[in-house]
Amino acid sequence: MADRFLLPSVALFLLGAVALLACGAEQPTPETPDPTATLIPTPAAFLPMATPTVPPDPTPAPTATPPPTVTPASTAIPVPTEILQPTAVIQTPEPEASPTPAQAAPLPGDPTPPDVLGYVDIGQIPAPAPLGLDGWINSEPLAVEDFRGKIVLLDFWTYTCVNCVRTLPFLKEWHEKYADEGLLIIGVHTPEFEFEKLHENVKMAASDLGIEYPVAQDNNRVTWSIYRVQAWPSKYIVDGTGFVRYYHRGEGSYAETEEVIRFLLEERGRDLSHIEASSEPDPQWITGSRATDPEEFITRELYGGTRRNIDFGGAYIANQEYYEEAGVTREYTDSGERKNHFIFLQGSWLNESENLRHARTTDDYEDYLGIKFYANEVNAVLDVEPGAEYEFRITMDGGPIPKESAGADITYDDSGDSIVVVDSARMYRLIRQQEVSAHELLLMPKNENFSLFSFTFGAYPMDGQ
Repeated sequence: MADRFLLPSVALFLLGAVALLACGAEQPTPETPDPTATLIPTPAAFLPMATPTVPPDPTPAPTATPPPTVTPASTAIPVPTEILQPTAVIQTPEPEASPTPAQAAPLPGDPTPPDVLGYVDIGQIPAPAPLGLDGWINSEPLAVEDFRGKIVLLDFWTYTCVNCVRTLPFLKEWHEKYADEGLLIIGVHTPEFEFEKLHENVKMAASDLGIEYPVAQDNNRVTWSIYRVQAWPSKYIVDGTGFVRYYHRGEGSYAETEEVIRFLLEERGRDLSHIEASSEPDPQWITGSRATDPEEFITRELYGGTRRNIDFGGAYIANQEYYEEAGVTREYTDSGERKNHFIFLQGSWLNESENLRHARTTDDYEDYLGIKFYANEVNAVLDVEPGAEYEFRITMDGGPIPKESAGADITYDDSGDSIVVVDSARMYRLIRQQEVSAHELLLMPKNENFSLFSFTFGAYPMDGQ
């Protein structure tokens, strides 16, 4: 067992690089696969595909943000033909009556198609109609007829995914600039964790994040499956006649995506001369944060639950006894060995399917869950029962978190200790500092409410998302 889970340094680095495909792992945006590479003359391959990552059953693969040297290859995977029957395809014929401005026919002097990766010419990829969406937020339920003449951007996201959260400022800007010109953004919320299926949680998150465009819940992953989505976040843009015209997976390519939006709106006859397109470059990693030494490589996303540690074959926990059986409360002993890319445990913990739960009430902070990380940002996904609240102490390198390194969810008690108050099921921001550097964090709960799902890390400048 020890040989299996306590990897040598070289193997550890390779494992970390592969595991950075997980949701929330903060790496440079991968190149977008070319959708046309997957087209074959049958309806089964009408949609773009990225290299598949096998998900734990039945949860889809975690968010894809591969390390900088990995470029996903396009791969065609047949979809059952019944998924793409004509009745499940967006059909948006032009109405016989005079078109509204948003449905106007193309004007003379058609705009030049954008030369960007992910763009597809009209007529190549029919767009399946979104199915199984419910729990609408910021909108009444929308049907296919509501898409007629609109440029529809489907953003597949989930609210605890830090990669998704970093794309939201751009989506909100596009909504503000182009909604009146015929752009309809729909946030297709496809959960990673069970608590993300609760409508009130998604509604609260959308409000806290300032989202004003329609959001619909895809709890059963019907639309996710029809569109063959591989990772959070993913964006599909459908034109006014029912064809997918653009696809992008992951963060980044914001200027290129806006270029496609503008082109498709202009293709529909919209005059956008009064709206300035953004030319800001994508946020870039902090210089020097792409080390080859695994101890100085940005920490991969870390999962606490057995589904990704035992069932999925991950290895995110340093304590080898964790892997002996799922759903068991154990007394763990911290060996004192600290390695980047792993969680270490001390005290009584229950390894549940999606999370690690503290398994007893203590008088002091004798139990802890710890990590050694290399990043300038650390976030943790934590859960709490609706209406309940708890707190835990958190230390960095043996002391309170320095205020210049404290994330938005760090508070301080009267003794000066750094504390996190957990009052809702969401992502909590623990560390946000200027430089990428190596540190140790200990999360020390006293009661049994503490429940950790995952850690995510970053290496972007503090003035960026």
